[in-house]
Amino acid sequence: MDYVERIQAAIDFIEERLWQDVNSSDVCCAIGFSEYHFHRVFQGMLGESVAAYMRKRRLSEAAKQLRSSSTAILDIALASQFDSQESFTRAFKKMFGVSPNQFRKNGDTASSYLKKRTNIDMIEHLQTGIHLEPVYKEFDGALVVGMASGFAEG
Repeated sequence: MDYVERIQAAIDFIEERLWQDVNSSDVCCAIGFSEYHFHRVFQGMLGESVAAYMRKRRLSEAAKQLRSSSTAILDIALASQFDSQESFTRAFKKMFGVSPNQFRKNGDTASSYLKKRTNIDMIEHLQTGIHLEPVYKEFDGALVVGMASGFAEG
């Protein structure tokens, strides 16, 4: 199983247990990565941490519930793995710009944070032969060391 398949397996594992108390160590054990390696690969491929991904997905699903049901906000908050309605409201407002109550009242149509799908393009940078040889350049008598393909004076 390659990285793309493993990270997709991790996403699928998270999605199947979105409403359960799952943490990143549960996920990395399920796909056979060490925690350190899993976090690096997940962050590198998706551009966000495992915890951020889970929080955004739970909040997005909570928004759907707010829009389509009369379930109490506290019940949605607890089902979304938040410790309190207050912490849920803070996170919800940060993500959607309005409180859950305002969202429900106004029928806001916030954009959803959908389940991610991995593909080989996400790790193209790993397949292009990155060389970790530093480049040494001298500018105005100062030696500059870098790992980039170009330098800008500024």
